[in-house]
Amino acid sequence: MSANENLSDMNTLENLSKAIQDTNKFFLNKVQKQVNVSMTLRNWLIGSYIVEYKQLGENRANYGQMVFEKLAARLKQKGLKGMAETNLKLFRQLFLTYPQIRQTLSDELIQTDLQQFRIGDTEIFIPLNVGKIDDSTTKINTSLLVNQLSFSHFIELLKADSDTKCRFY
Repeated sequence: MSANENLSDMNTLENLSKAIQDTNKFFLNKVQKQVNVSMTLRNWLIGSYIVEYKQLGENRANYGQMVFEKLAARLKQKGLKGMAETNLKLFRQLFLTYPQIRQTLSDELIQTDLQQFRIGDTEIFIPLNVGKIDDSTTKINTSLLVNQLSFSHFIELLKADSDTKCRFY
């Protein structure tokens, strides 16, 4: 083989390597984004379960700390990670602050069999009557919101001192 043929093979191999590297990076980013979306939707849904369980669908903010402590301990005992009291409170706050995520979640669940899961003897549901907001005053593209922000971003938004600020930012 001549030096030119060897150089040509190396360029071709380099191009192949770069194409594989770029493809890998592209799909890893897609996977990470889908994981972020799924985790945010999961956290929102867990928040809705907590609200429904303790508040029976009413929008009351004050209820016992013991629910969070006991639930966190039970989930830890079952081997679930990331379910500490603080996180459970954040999940609840996410649900109460961004009830409109319900539509994005509904769209995602159409393709799943989540409806087969149960809480005790009752089927899991997506509460449609809790934390509704007036859509005429707050236009939020929830699909875009959930697809652009990770749960960590939502945590930062939840630190705002009012629901209006959370929704604005």
